[in-house]
Parts: sequence; C-alpha cells; structure tokens
Amino acid sequence: KNEIAKLQKEIANLKVSTLADNAIEINGLKVLKEIIDGDIKELQKIATDFTDNDKADVVFIGNNEGKIVGAATKDCGIQVNAIIKEAASLLGGGGGGRPNLAQGAGPNADKMPEALDLAIELLNNELQIGVRRITVSTCGIVPNIIKIFSYFYMCKIIHHF
Repeated sequence: KNEIAKLQKEIANLKVSTLADNAIEINGLKVLKEIIDGDIKELQKIATDFTDNDKADVVFIGNNEGKIVGAATKDCGIQVNAIIKEAASLLGGGGGGRPNLAQGAGPNADKMPEALDLAIELLNNELQIGVRRITVSTCGIVPNIIKIFSYFYMCKIIHHF
C-alpha cells in the first residue's frame, strides 16, 4: 500500500511539472485550466500544490469522469466555491466547498471543456466586478477628500480676515 501511495505521489509530481507550463495570465493572476487523468483526490492535490507553492493563483482542473476542482490562493480574493458550483451545474451536477478550495461533479463528463471555459468566464467576471468596486469606492472617496480640504482652506481664509 505504501508503494502504491509513493507511485501515485510521483505521478502527481510529474503531472504538476508538465502542467506548470500551461498557466496563463488573466488580469495579473496566474491561472491554470486543464483536463487531466486522475481521480478527485489527485485533482485536489494538484490544485492545492499549485496554489500553496505559488505556481498559480487560481486553478480549475477536471477529469474525463465529470469531476472538477477549483483552488485559489487566499490572498487573491477569488472565491472558487461559487464558480465551481456553477461550472458543475453545466455538467448536470453540483458542487461546493470553501472559498479557496472547492469540488464538483456531474454525469455529463463530455461537457468538461465547456465547464472549464465557464469557470474562466466567471473568473473574468469576478475580476471585472472587483475592479469596478475599487474604482467606484475610490471615486466616492476623492470628492469627499476635496470637500474636506476645501472646507479647511475656506476656514483658514475666513480666519485671517
């Protein structure tokens, strides 16, 4: 049994080293999207290896059996559980988990490429909403800062007269 576990670990390490070259960049995040051979435990191990060891910020991987896993570094702010839940629904199933690690499955394994594409699309949407939130909140702060400085400037002028 130990020999099997050792061999499985070596296979997973080989898969990880070849997958690292396939990561792409989306809005400054290193993202991996891939279909690989492996059971759900292998998918989880590979996904967390990528995010825990700074090989990728976000990972979406699936297999040909209709299993899908998503992982994200805690500091990137992406909640993969909602993304995986929606992607797994495309597979005819469901999913969930923690914000930084989630899994899903469905009987329509032939739709895995579409499910992974949907995960990337949802990631893009989440990143765009995040950028909009930052812009809107910054725009709300700047006018208030200008009002405060204007008030103090006016008080200073009035005080001199």
